[in-house]
Amino acid sequence: MLADALQSTLKTLDLSHNHIRAEGVKVLVDKLPSTLTAVNLSGNKIGLEGVKLLADKLSTPLTAVNLSGDKIGDE
Repeated sequence: MLADALQSTLKTLDLSHNHIRAEGVKVLVDKLPSTLTAVNLSGNKIGLEGVKLLADKLSTPLTAVNLSGDKIGDE
């Protein structure tokens, strides 16, 4: 599984335009390495729930996050 392979020295993760939804984010956030500095999840449909999952679970200081086109809404 891709999420299991992420436990490394990965610094940048680009999963843009992969039809990822909040359920997928839930699986990913527990597997993201602490070395991660940039995440691109643009063009998916993670929604507000997915953004909240990212914010709650990520313990690493990110320098770049792209969530454009993710059906987040005004909240």
